[in-house]
Amino acid sequence: MPSRLPSPSFMRSLIPYCRYSRCCHSMYSPIFNDIDEFKVINDTYGHLRGDEAIKALAACLRQNCRKEDIVARIGGDEFLIMMQGTFSPELTRQSAYSFWERLQESLTQLGLGFSLTISAGAALTSQHGSVYALLFDSADEALYISKRRGRNCLTFAR
Repeated sequence: MPSRLPSPSFMRSLIPYCRYSRCCHSMYSPIFNDIDEFKVINDTYGHLRGDEAIKALAACLRQNCRKEDIVARIGGDEFLIMMQGTFSPELTRQSAYSFWERLQESLTQLGLGFSLTISAGAALTSQHGSVYALLFDSADEALYISKRRGRNCLTFAR
C-alpha cells in the first residue's frame, strides 16, 4: 500500500501542535479524507467541476470542524484533519463521528449537480502512539479499509 504521508514541512509544522497535546494529556487524531470516485467526476463533468468539488469539500470541512482542529489539503482530492482536544478514545470517536454526521449533511446541500461522497480513515494517539509516521500510516490504512467497505464511511484504525 503506498504511503500518502503529508510533506515533511507540513509534518514539522504539526510538531508544536502534537507536543501541546502530549503535555496537556490530550489526544489528537489524524483523519484522512478522500473524495470517492474523483476520477469519474473529472471524466464525467470536467476538471473545472472537479475543482469546484474540491473547493466545496474544503469549505464543508472548515465549516464542520472545530476551531482547534487543523484542516489541510495534502494533495489532489485528499484532505487531512488533525482533531485535537479530547481526553479519551471514546470522546475522540464521538467527536469524529459527530463531525462526520455534520459533514454528510453539508455535502448533500452543495448543489453541485452530482453527489459527492468521501471516505475517511482515522487513528488515535492512545492506540497508535504519537510517532507521527506510524499514526499517519494507521489513519491511511483505515482510509483504504473505508474504500474497500464500499466507500462513504469513516473507519478507525485497529
